[in-house]
Amino acid sequence: MTVAEAIEVTADYAIKGSDLRSYYAGFTRRALPEGALWRLSLATSCLPDGHPGYKVWLTMVSGTERFVVELQDWAIGLAETIARMKPRLRKRAREYVPSYDSAWGKQAALDGLCMAIFGAEKVPAVAARADELNCDRDAYKRIRDFVAGALLLAQWQYEDSLRWAHRIARDS
Repeated sequence: MTVAEAIEVTADYAIKGSDLRSYYAGFTRRALPEGALWRLSLATSCLPDGHPGYKVWLTMVSGTERFVVELQDWAIGLAETIARMKPRLRKRAREYVPSYDSAWGKQAALDGLCMAIFGAEKVPAVAARADELNCDRDAYKRIRDFVAGALLLAQWQYEDSLRWAHRIARDS
């Protein structure tokens, strides 16, 4: 392998997989270069306004607590919205979670947020939490899993946009 090939492979490797994450892991601990900030902004501009991908991705990667309150509000709002929605199942429209109550719904949303960021092992089991909150297990699980899935999807979308932004910067 020549030196030029080694440099090209190293440059390409530096933006893939966990190295992209390790590059931004020091988000709150060190000043990022101007190019890194430009790539974060470019990736954000590819997604709709209010998309939580940037916040959840940086929270997962760097461990920052900067976006916690905003992510909590977003998760609770999503839980309340999805619970009341009436998707058409066959011929009838039924509420997604008819027994939804904000008393336990907020905790289900926050458990979904925690599950998305830290993993399922950091959240109590469905049966234990539902019994603690005195709610239907299936309803609790639907809300928790929906919020977790939405946040993981947002995180993956943002990371994909960030990889694209790094390729654009590298190729220009």
